[in-house]
Amino acid sequence: MAAVARGLRFEICYAQALAADPRGRATFIANATNLIRATRGRGIILSSEASSALALRAPADVVNLLAVWGLGNDKGMDGLRSIPRSVVVNEGIKRNGFRGVIQVIEAAKKPLSPPDQEPGGKNNQKRKNASQDDGTSTISKRQMKKMRLAARAGAEASKK
Repeated sequence: MAAVARGLRFEICYAQALAADPRGRATFIANATNLIRATRGRGIILSSEASSALALRAPADVVNLLAVWGLGNDKGMDGLRSIPRSVVVNEGIKRNGFRGVIQVIEAAKKPLSPPDQEPGGKNNQKRKNASQDDGTSTISKRQMKKMRLAARAGAEASKK
């Protein structure tokens, strides 16, 4: 019971019992009933371990077979469905996880160009100064103010 409390799972493979001689079958049944009794039916995974498709049984047949040996129908169905899935998911987390980070996946790629922009690319951008037709660039307001003050200072200096 301590192993089940720690999260360990036990697997019962029924194919070898179906193909065994009567003494081997009796040993398998005794071991399975002891395991079911010790774990109280918790944490048991049912699998076939079949070497061919003819050794497989339907899920309902397996659950009924183990119900004869003392495992309840609900716990038998859990042993075929939810418990094996939880083991696989847990092992996947152990293999892909590192210090709490499980896995980084890329949900969606960034589009190359947002769909709401025009092909010219002028949306939501600062307007740039266009050069004049003659090839000279325009002068900023700050530069124009400096030139005006310099011209005024030069004119006043020439008057004196």
